[in-house]
Amino acid sequence: MNLFLRSETKAQRFEDCYPQGNGIIGIMDNCGAISNSIVLNDEGMWSGNKTTKTPKKCGKEGLEEIRDALNKKDFSRAEELVKEKISGRECESYIPVGELTIDKGWGSYRKYERVLDLETSVLSSSYVLADKEYKEESFVSNPSNVFVKKITCSQKSLFRIRFLSTHPTTIQYKEKLLTVIGRAPSHIVYYGLPSKKPIQYDKDEPGQAFALAIRIDTDASQIYHSSGTLRIADATYMTIYYSSMTEIGLSNTESLKTLTNNIVNATSNKSIETELIDRVSKNVDMAYEKGYLGCLKEHIDDYTRLFSRTSFQINQVTKSPSNLNFALKKRDQDDSLIVTLYAFSRYLLISSSRENSALPANLQGIWSRARRPMWSSGYTMNINLQMNYWPVMSANLSECALPFFKFVKNLMYSGMKNSKEIFEMNGFFLGHNSDSSFHSSPVGGETKYSSASYSLSMATSGWLVNQMFDIYSFSKDQELLEQSILPVAEQAILFYLDYLYENEKGELCSGPDISPENSYLFNGNKYSIDEAPAMTLAVIRELFENYLEYGKDNNLLKIVKETRGKIQGYRVCEDGRIAEWSSDLKEADINHRHLSHLYGLYPGKEILENGDLKRASLKTLEARGDGGTGWSLAWKICLYARLGLGDKANELLKKQFRPTYAKRGQRGGSYFSLLSAHPPFQIDGNFGTLAGINEILLQALSEKGINAIPSDWKSGKVTGLRTRENKHVDIEWRDGEIINTKIKNL
Repeated sequence: MNLFLRSETKAQRFEDCYPQGNGIIGIMDNCGAISNSIVLNDEGMWSGNKTTKTPKKCGKEGLEEIRDALNKKDFSRAEELVKEKISGRECESYIPVGELTIDKGWGSYRKYERVLDLETSVLSSSYVLADKEYKEESFVSNPSNVFVKKITCSQKSLFRIRFLSTHPTTIQYKEKLLTVIGRAPSHIVYYGLPSKKPIQYDKDEPGQAFALAIRIDTDASQIYHSSGTLRIADATYMTIYYSSMTEIGLSNTESLKTLTNNIVNATSNKSIETELIDRVSKNVDMAYEKGYLGCLKEHIDDYTRLFSRTSFQINQVTKSPSNLNFALKKRDQDDSLIVTLYAFSRYLLISSSRENSALPANLQGIWSRARRPMWSSGYTMNINLQMNYWPVMSANLSECALPFFKFVKNLMYSGMKNSKEIFEMNGFFLGHNSDSSFHSSPVGGETKYSSASYSLSMATSGWLVNQMFDIYSFSKDQELLEQSILPVAEQAILFYLDYLYENEKGELCSGPDISPENSYLFNGNKYSIDEAPAMTLAVIRELFENYLEYGKDNNLLKIVKETRGKIQGYRVCEDGRIAEWSSDLKEADINHRHLSHLYGLYPGKEILENGDLKRASLKTLEARGDGGTGWSLAWKICLYARLGLGDKANELLKKQFRPTYAKRGQRGGSYFSLLSAHPPFQIDGNFGTLAGINEILLQALSEKGINAIPSDWKSGKVTGLRTRENKHVDIEWRDGEIINTKIKNL
């Protein structure tokens, strides 16, 4: 075992747990010696019911009124009108199923360690408690869709297992099988909004149903059950087989079809509750029949099929630090930390997004403890969802991209409906937030205190489609292009063709719009709404270019070709930086975490073809500073890497290892699990950093050659990296020279 996370203490915080998952079930086990606290997540566990959130109806007249205010530079009025006519309800929240505790005794313990083996995706811990030697081992199997945990003890012991949940549940137990059926909240008020009753359970319009089952295998002499608590007496071993499922998991399809409260489908007479219980019970029973070793082998075979495709080392370092906590505090093993973070981020992608996942990885992957999580632990689509999937192809994990494609396709259906209702336009558009119900309309309308900088995000649909095109550029999968990408791209284009309008210079603009989450200063006040933010126009230009390259030869292609050249281009300010807005407006925060106006450099590619814009991009990037949240640092790593500035990218990469203690803030770093910190925990920082390291390595194949590699990386090797044009590449370098490159066509 070379790649692992190891600690000699239990996890003190939720974020310090070593996450486990199979793309559906998420587990956070603190591995306590006296008592385990295991947070149970399921990718489909979201608040919300089937009540339709009716969007506002701005219409074309309302749009003209807003644009007239923008033209007159009456930005205050423009923002008032956007809130009045466009901004709507917030999204629902991703929440835990509950918590499982396992009590094993009391008193002091010694010889403690916990280890997550990144090469097998198996978590283990060992310790001596009350002179008894304990060993624990667990994993989450994708093929069987079960969490399996085995505890062995050198002497007969008493275990107490409790299932805890804040949701209304019904618990039953019979013959070593515990089953739970419950309902998620019908609505959770967005965490930033005041409410006397933020978590709501409506009996008439209930939230979705969920179920879980726990099958026990043990040599215990007796098992006692009372109100969801199991007491397992005189046991030397105990194995737990756990499975969960929600209505979303039950209806894992590519359409917007939803289940009713009473039936699963047209051919089934079972209630949803009965169907869910049957499914999870079958999962744990089948796992029990396979046995612990059978499930373990099946799990390792499945996981290593993906994980083993790629390897990475620098300065002949191939092994993780022996104690992760010490390594993060002392910072004397940075090469080892970089190699480990690379492996861990690939592990997280495999664990949170699989080909059979119903939904893509959200802000926290599939791991969340809060009942009312920050930003709903949802899908923020002005950078964060996209960043989750930046590395999926270069990291050679194409299967993990499939939930992203399904999600965008479903967003298209929802967005087509809203573009008609809100703007009376064709195609589809999206706001910047979404959830499990494919929410597509802009948020920010539920309180007068909501910032306009979080409302509109007219680039969203185009950005998501461009990412689909980028994934295609790696695989060259023609079926994927024709069935999953082009139909969505065409609907995005139809909306932009309706929405874009000419300014006084005859240039096409995208207002009202924002540069995500940033604000500018005008006459001493802060505003966000603009007529032509640089990012949105860059996204649309790239979308049109992608369609011109890959689209069908039809009338739409001709219109796109005619329109492409009319879209307003980049502007460079007097100080040499790329302008973020349509005029020389000063940003309210020059060090803002978003780098939206550099979209065309990364993840886009338009700026790479223009030397003047590359120089302006570098000046813009330098002015933004070297601080930021975990995901912002990751974006900067990617940007510097694409410019071939490996040393600067590496400098920012090392900042990702700053230990995080704060609950909130703008100073990125890592928890003692290597999970990325905004703070709070956001998984996009892990995935963006993985993409950045891969970008450094891929730039070594360009004309920059070895100069793209950080000078601190005196030697190194990467195998199994995937490049565009459907190729695998191995790269090896030493002492300032690339000594071996192998490129294989797939």
